[in-house]
Amino acid sequence: MNSPLQEPSPAPVEIPVREDDDTLLMRMHALHRLLTRHPRVTGAVISAFVTEGRAYARTSQGRSLRDALLGSERFRRARLIWRAFGLERYAARTSSFEPSQLLGVLVAATASSHLEELLSQLKLDESDAHP
Repeated sequence: MNSPLQEPSPAPVEIPVREDDDTLLMRMHALHRLLTRHPRVTGAVISAFVTEGRAYARTSQGRSLRDALLGSERFRRARLIWRAFGLERYAARTSSFEPSQLLGVLVAATASSHLEELLSQLKLDESDAHP
């Protein structure tokens, strides 16, 4: 698997997000609706992240991060969310989608001197343009 990022950070990143309970519940409902409305996309994305995560976990940095995460309270809570949203059913699936491939395409496109021309030639189906 080729990743545009060579060396991921070995330490977890603390995300300073704080929501009141009502806002958090509203956002969790919205996320759940999004995931359940698009099960094929959800399956492809979750499967791809699991696959890439497992590949990273086989590296020395990945093993260190995995060991640190497995003992953390935040990981325990993430696992509760994972199970509540039923995401484990997607973890065993195989997917041809790889997040690193998407990032690679985006990086390559931003570097293209012909980006505008390429975009003008790209035919996007109107059904793909959901907000």
